[in-house]
Amino acid sequence: MTAPGRVTPRKEDDRHRRETAPARPVGERRRNYRRVVGRSRDKTPTSAASYDFLNPNIAVECTDKAYPRDPALLKRKVTSFAEDAPLLGPALAYGPPLYDHQHATACAQWKGERISRYGGSFRAEGSAPILVIGNTGDPDTPYQDAVALSRELDNGRLLTFEAEGHTAFGRSACATDAITNYLVDLKVPARGTTCADETQPPSSTPRTAPPGTTLGELRSGVNERLDRLGVLR
Repeated sequence: MTAPGRVTPRKEDDRHRRETAPARPVGERRRNYRRVVGRSRDKTPTSAASYDFLNPNIAVECTDKAYPRDPALLKRKVTSFAEDAPLLGPALAYGPPLYDHQHATACAQWKGERISRYGGSFRAEGSAPILVIGNTGDPDTPYQDAVALSRELDNGRLLTFEAEGHTAFGRSACATDAITNYLVDLKVPARGTTCADETQPPSSTPRTAPPGTTLGELRSGVNERLDRLGVLR
């Protein structure tokens, strides 16, 4: 065993080999990806339910945004992104369209009419209060987007969650309570409210967890109030 954080000679040699090894050609990475995908398809067929979700998602993405039509530009972008992320980049760049922000190969060829594309205004004038939640470390929807949206809306109210990840409900007693108050009673938190009470889950979930510790515990505390949503509709 070695002390935490200590770099052994063997680890140093492995790191040096990784850093100095020449990058594999994109063509080779494509062939490796095809081999991996081929094996996975043989063992685990894609479920029909995934297509029920992914196909409409692609249509929405391609309709909402006008993608560049230049195939040379698309090739440069895709190749560059695959090289920047050698572990997962090739699979996402050269694979079929999947989820958010990964539709360029399909949308650059999209021929359907964009009859439903909405160009504004996005103020939602006259609406009830609208709660906007932003995680400061969200890798998918940047926090600054939440700030901008809350300012764009006439009745927007921003709730900041100081945490990594893409969601807030169930990870913070503060955020969960604020979201529940909004959904059930249409009450928004005070301006400038920030939640910073995320608690990491324990390594093994106890029979009775302290409030704010696990997703299940947080949700059980608001189930009674959430049941009212069906009555309020």
